[in-house]
Amino acid sequence: MSETRVTRIYLAGKVAKGAEIGTADDWRQGYVNELSRCGSFEFLSPEDPLLDESQPLLVFGHDCYLVRNCDILVVDASAKLGVGSAQEMVIAKYYGKFVYTVLPKNTHHRRSDLRMYDSIVPDWIHPFVFAFSDRIFDTLDDLAQFFTEKGQALLY
Repeated sequence: MSETRVTRIYLAGKVAKGAEIGTADDWRQGYVNELSRCGSFEFLSPEDPLLDESQPLLVFGHDCYLVRNCDILVVDASAKLGVGSAQEMVIAKYYGKFVYTVLPKNTHHRRSDLRMYDSIVPDWIHPFVFAFSDRIFDTLDDLAQFFTEKGQALLY
């Protein structure tokens, strides 16, 4: 009898720091709640209160390990991405992982009717976010619908 492997999803995006810890909106829990309705997943997160944040290489290694061991990297790009999230996207592609980005319109990395020199770009998406994403979704609901439609074929 073969064992069914659970799809592992790494949730990349803003990590609360300093005074934000415990007071900022827990976007990761919202993603877990919504995506759990679409299937059976194991969620991986760079947020770990047991990590010694005074050891940058330890934190880096921890996050790289999780990215290497996930099946899908889901990026919440509704807020400005930091260097860590951007690098996680690059590392995920290095390891051949799917990168699905939630990037609402008219946010930092996606703007409508953006004037660039002598032209207007109707739906500008940051070139690096675009290049490192396998798919870009306007909303978490759109991503959840995609997961529901793909079902067991999510990784193929």
